[in-house]
Amino acid sequence: MINMMEEIKHIAFAGEKTPAKASFLQNLKRKNGTPTRAQERELNLGKIVRGQNVYDTLSAEFLLRDSIYCFHQLKANDTLLHLGNSDDTLYQAFYDFALTGNIGKFEEVNNLILDSLMADTTSAEFVNQNIYPKCTSEENKQLANAIYLNKAKNDSDTTKTEHYEYDSTEVFQLNNVAYQNPMTGGAAVYQSRAMLFIDILDEVLEISSKSLVIHNSEATKNHGFKLYPNPNNGNFTLEYDIEDTSVGVFYLYDLSGRLVKYQVLNSQNKIETINATELNAGAYYYLIKIGDNKVKTDKLIIVK
Repeated sequence: MINMMEEIKHIAFAGEKTPAKASFLQNLKRKNGTPTRAQERELNLGKIVRGQNVYDTLSAEFLLRDSIYCFHQLKANDTLLHLGNSDDTLYQAFYDFALTGNIGKFEEVNNLILDSLMADTTSAEFVNQNIYPKCTSEENKQLANAIYLNKAKNDSDTTKTEHYEYDSTEVFQLNNVAYQNPMTGGAAVYQSRAMLFIDILDEVLEISSKSLVIHNSEATKNHGFKLYPNPNNGNFTLEYDIEDTSVGVFYLYDLSGRLVKYQVLNSQNKIETINATELNAGAYYYLIKIGDNKVKTDKLIIVK
């Protein structure tokens, strides 16, 4: 199960180069000595840039996955665009097309969210609204971004005393994305699951909550949960009051739905200092459970 889930995430997020490519590169080194950077570039990205990959199924989805992967590789190391090789213009054209197209626009939305730390969502909303999706995964990403930004805008309104909770339409839309196969639904499937605080237990996605509204008797109890400061630098304090016979757990998820931190809450302590300084700056969601019951969900911002 773990291997299957890792493969799905690899497909959804266009991870590192495949073992097959790595093995081929090793064989090339053994036969011909150390390959030039142009040869490595061509081996890793050539078929994507030239549109030569052939897919037996889900061609649109896999093409988008490979294109995003190629874009990120070129963006992370822009020297690959200027190797003094006759093929440079081909790679430059691919990168420019991706940068000005939907791939680049979604990247811009992500960067604007992180840069603003959700204090000002206007620019991110504008860019997101002016994307014209070409496939299901892009439609899902635009929708999840829009709902996320709407919540961020409402939560940053200082005139409001309570955190914004998704309305029934937003919950329905997020669930519709969250239940899709990540291979066809794209990265927004994991984003939607994170926004709905769906549990990930033993690498099995447990769809046990339909919304942020918690309907159980445990949720009606006042456990005095307070998390501060928020935003923080990765160090923060959680205050709580749970019964001696209960077991509490604090879960922290990134926007892809990946569990990045958890901590058992000792009923005797009533306060825990949590260190998550190893995490990157950005937006996260946390979930607090007592036993099998979800009792609190909210966002957390880490600033570096």
